[in-house]
Amino acid sequence: MIEDWDKFDIIKKIMETTSIQKTKPIDQVNIQERVARLFSRSIKKESKIQALHLALSMLDTKRKALKPLIQKHKGTLVKEMGDGTLSHFPSAIDATNCSLDLQKSLKNNNDLNIRSY
Repeated sequence: MIEDWDKFDIIKKIMETTSIQKTKPIDQVNIQERVARLFSRSIKKESKIQALHLALSMLDTKRKALKPLIQKHKGTLVKEMGDGTLSHFPSAIDATNCSLDLQKSLKNNNDLNIRSY
């Protein structure tokens, strides 16, 4: 097991050889602050990655539900923009029915915030 002093020396060596700007003399408190900042940055980055994965998963869920419904109601998916879509239908009734079916199919999905009227 590494003694506390050995840990301090190892971290001090790492800090001395990195390009981190030194604003104070290196001491144990300063090293702990820097290590805490590094962990904080790592956690923030991981949180952003998890949020991105969740967003992509939600878009995929919506896409899998929407594409068959558009075909069922004789529509054409023109393009996707972010979380929205542009679709063309032969009539307003077909478009409305597709929209209602989408809302019904995703009503119980708590991850997606589907506006229903």
